[in-house]
Amino acid sequence: MFPQEIAAKKIIPSLKGVIIHKMIDMGYSQHRIARLLEISQPQVHKYVTRSRIYYYEYLEALGFDVDYIDRVVDIALKLLSKGDKPRFVLVLTSLIDSLSIQLLCETKPYFKELCRQTGNTLKFNDPFIEEYRMFLEKLLVIRGLEKLVPEVGMNVVYAPTAPQDTTDIIGLPGRIVRKGDRAVAIGDPMYGASRHLARVLIMISKTRPEIRTASNIRYDEKILGLLSNKKLNIAYTGPHDSQADFWRSIEQVTVKKPDAIADRGGMGLEPVIYLFTESLDDMLSLIKYIAGKY
Repeated sequence: MFPQEIAAKKIIPSLKGVIIHKMIDMGYSQHRIARLLEISQPQVHKYVTRSRIYYYEYLEALGFDVDYIDRVVDIALKLLSKGDKPRFVLVLTSLIDSLSIQLLCETKPYFKELCRQTGNTLKFNDPFIEEYRMFLEKLLVIRGLEKLVPEVGMNVVYAPTAPQDTTDIIGLPGRIVRKGDRAVAIGDPMYGASRHLARVLIMISKTRPEIRTASNIRYDEKILGLLSNKKLNIAYTGPHDSQADFWRSIEQVTVKKPDAIADRGGMGLEPVIYLFTESLDDMLSLIKYIAGKY
């Protein structure tokens, strides 16, 4: 059995059910849903006659994480609501591919090695996602990277074009975390995966439109000293007594056009250092410099 057959028979029907129910909740008429999904209105009606719970339970019975599916579908529908149908299709294609491979590997033991070797080639690739993947491969082998990972986890976000909202920005849904003496990435890169760091990048890009990449690393005075040695412009924020105060502070310091923000944390916020660069290559060089000197 091919992954495409698994998708067509076991995944896509229930996934369509979830998508259609969510579109109904968003106020779309059945006629409009049919037009956007390029199916007939009777087909839409057929999906609606079964409850959303039915589709969730079916996907859960297959061993899938329905919370993860829900989050990716929400990202895809946000893209569709903006009129970005190509990336709507792209996000869902990536989801379907990964679910198909997961099911194939779990139900066909003799495919496990094959799935590991060719899993990525089964996906419909976005050149910017691939650029991020290549960056990530280089990042994760930097000696000492794990020392820079804060307790909350590290992420790197990348806006291929000037970002308008978080769905324009690529990141990791599960962040980079410490695992023993190394750093590992959790999840596959996708648009809209990081809301907090992506929002910081959007705010910075309003005063520094050339900035396309942001990262968060642990807060340490030694690291701040290393950044100062490179003559980088560091802005300081915090400590904060609320999330609202955090965002106000970030917005206020953007006028200083910082290369880094040293945020002292506060209520429910771990102190971290935010780094900003014009490209993924520049971010790789900066993190390699910090890890090498820290």
